[in-house]
Amino acid sequence: MRTFLGFIGLIGLSVAAHGQNSGVLGGGGPLFPTPHAECISPEQRAEVAAEIRAFEAAEVSPYHPRGPVAYTFYPMAGNWYRDATMVNFVDLDPGAGLRDWDCTDYVYDGHNGHDYGIRGFGEQDVGVPIFAALPGTVVATRDGEPDRNTVWMNVPANYVVLRHAGNHYTYYWHMKRWSVAVSVGQVVRAGEQIGQVGSSGISSGPHLHFETGLNGAVYEPFAGACRSGPSGFTNQYAIDRTFRITEFGITPTDLSTVPPPPEMMPRTGHLAFAERPHWFWLFANALPANSTWRVRYIRPNGSQAFDSGTGTFGGNPFYRTSWWYWYFTINDMGTTAGTWRIRLDINGATVVDAPVEVRPTRDPAFNRPPAALAGLRFDPPSPDPADVVFCRIDTSLLYDDPDYDIVRYTYVWTLDGVEVRRVTSAAHADAIPANSAAPGDTLRCVVTPTDARGAAAASSFITYSFPACPADFNRDGGVDGGDVEAFYLAWEVADPGADVNQDGGVDGADVETFFIAWEAGGC
Repeated sequence: MRTFLGFIGLIGLSVAAHGQNSGVLGGGGPLFPTPHAECISPEQRAEVAAEIRAFEAAEVSPYHPRGPVAYTFYPMAGNWYRDATMVNFVDLDPGAGLRDWDCTDYVYDGHNGHDYGIRGFGEQDVGVPIFAALPGTVVATRDGEPDRNTVWMNVPANYVVLRHAGNHYTYYWHMKRWSVAVSVGQVVRAGEQIGQVGSSGISSGPHLHFETGLNGAVYEPFAGACRSGPSGFTNQYAIDRTFRITEFGITPTDLSTVPPPPEMMPRTGHLAFAERPHWFWLFANALPANSTWRVRYIRPNGSQAFDSGTGTFGGNPFYRTSWWYWYFTINDMGTTAGTWRIRLDINGATVVDAPVEVRPTRDPAFNRPPAALAGLRFDPPSPDPADVVFCRIDTSLLYDDPDYDIVRYTYVWTLDGVEVRRVTSAAHADAIPANSAAPGDTLRCVVTPTDARGAAAASSFITYSFPACPADFNRDGGVDGGDVEAFYLAWEVADPGADVNQDGGVDGADVETFFIAWEAGGC
């Protein structure tokens, strides 16, 4: 990944009929244009290879080559193509061309892994967890290297390397400084946190470079028209190239004077009468070539104060990821207090309808808590105790906080009321490791959104009860005749607890399920 600021100057200038209002697209460009070199240096490749050889040489029972172990989840917190975005896959073209598994060019030449990026250093500072993709053993780590790199230079990265069944390795590069949470020789469970997303090494923005090695070769787990064979995921994630806005903010700060992304962009929820002009900015995915924009300002009473008409992005090419900013002077915003709205259309569709409070003077104490979550869900929705379980939140990418702050989410996981994990993260999902629960346990995930000043929205929670061990029906810790008696008493009256196969009904299939487990003496 590489950040590039391509200022486009005064494009799309709009002036109202009486010259009182004006607006302009001030600048922007691609966030991650095609890099010119591989993001892992040859020196670090050699360093890791030596660590792997040393680990293998010390093995009592060496692993033997075998096929890949399928991934059941992507090993980074966040929701796919929402608060995190896949930017590059493995380059499957052996020459100078570019080809990903889907026969497109979401790669760069010689890339050996997946680049899954977050929205900037603000989220990195809060923290975004990285998880072990499979159960395995830690064979190599590095930590302590600077993690805010934005220039494509040959410097070392922080990383973790895991070995799994067979000669299957996973590599986690560019981690946040001092976030590596495991040590060489440690055995980890799938879904265990091993570090956090950063921008260490040859990197220009915070992302996880996730790489798979199989029997000494690079392996692309995604399958498609240009990568035949079965997928390396039990349920392959869908690629998404639809246009979307992923973040938005308003500020009285001249954006031409501040560092560009991935540095945190200035943001506020209110403007004073005297703060003219003001600026607003956004991040976008999959911006089509030759796109157009239009901005309208709506007064607190609902009337329109200004319409920019249609402007252009300067004949832009297709951008996988990009950022843009505008600045405007709206005369009535210097005299009319209340909730104004900024409406931005791109290619004829309204993509931003952002409220901003306008006041006579700036109030340093002005702050509002984040928006309440729209919902929570477990992934998978009906997990088994052996699953890695994600708690995924539903919230707006643009309006999750009325002041456009970066929101922090505190996840508290409990099993039968006992806390098993607590983490504060910028990510829209978190996970607990496989085999955290037992049959009959009740899992709860509680999520509380807060902003940088500590203002909190109401907590949301979701619960799930794992099916009890069918054989130990009376939950006394043993499997004996007492369980048969307890089961039949419940089954004869169609007690919902007798639905041991969890199909929503109490019938003969439950008898079969119960006795298979009972005769085996276990679950």
